[in-house]
Amino acid sequence: MKITYVDTSILVGMLFEEKEAHKWKRFLNTKDDTVSSALVEAELLAAAAREKVDLALAFSFLESVTLLHPDRSLKEEYTKVFSIGYIRGADACHLASALFLDPEAKTVSFLTADTQQRHIAAKLGFETPSL
Repeated sequence: MKITYVDTSILVGMLFEEKEAHKWKRFLNTKDDTVSSALVEAELLAAAAREKVDLALAFSFLESVTLLHPDRSLKEEYTKVFSIGYIRGADACHLASALFLDPEAKTVSFLTADTQQRHIAAKLGFETPSL
């Protein structure tokens, strides 16, 4: 079974009903196993609070997402991410978390709306669906 790692940009886009949101929703509804870093919770709720969106609605977007809680430092994964190029810290956290799940990037696809993050994910070897 293929795992789909979902970045915050996708969930925020769905919450705010951005242009591509219907495609992302349809895509994620076909997946059995969707995961993300525990960071996604804080990022999604912060975006909801900033835009004065009900937090209960924001939480509902996390119901089908398994949150990762690595039991060790992601130093090795961060080193691999930053060996590809510069990326913001939160984006690096998501990529490192995906590498924690799948160090060879063979069984995890990485879904993001962020162009730079998608580029680095692809360079790491992840399948990066563009919808």
